[in-house]
Amino acid sequence: MWHKRATVNASVAQSSSFGERLSQERVRLGLSQDGLASATGMSKRAIGNYERNERSPDADQLVAMKDVGVDVLYLLTGQRLSETVALDPMRRAVLDNFDRCSPQRQVEAVQYMALLAAGLSPASPSPSASTPATTVTKARVSKSIASVAVGSVVNKKKGD
Repeated sequence: MWHKRATVNASVAQSSSFGERLSQERVRLGLSQDGLASATGMSKRAIGNYERNERSPDADQLVAMKDVGVDVLYLLTGQRLSETVALDPMRRAVLDNFDRCSPQRQVEAVQYMALLAAGLSPASPSPSASTPATTVTKARVSKSIASVAVGSVVNKKKGD
């Protein structure tokens, strides 16, 4: 009996805690404790308490964290959303890499994908004469494509 208990305790000790996962998510988002507190309407002290596992956030606080980009499923279970959905390897790789990006990089990724989906190819700043007319530089990216891409992300987050 003692051996089983020791094995269970050892496996629990190896897994990360809620507080550790919250700290990882905060760092992934490029936020300090003050920054996360400000973005969620909580105090820095509350964020610190959560990260030290001294207290747990309530449902409203978890929703506020989700609204700023925190992966709440990961906080609660240690498993990322992309790990729970059955995807082919290519889609899983895209989603896993997207999840590891900061919010700014996620916006850039969506903009890039929108260009590709529109048949445009982001390229070097000096296109040659043999470059197809659909090639554009970052400076020439259509504002409408970028706003549609960003709008779809923002609207999706608001609709969650």
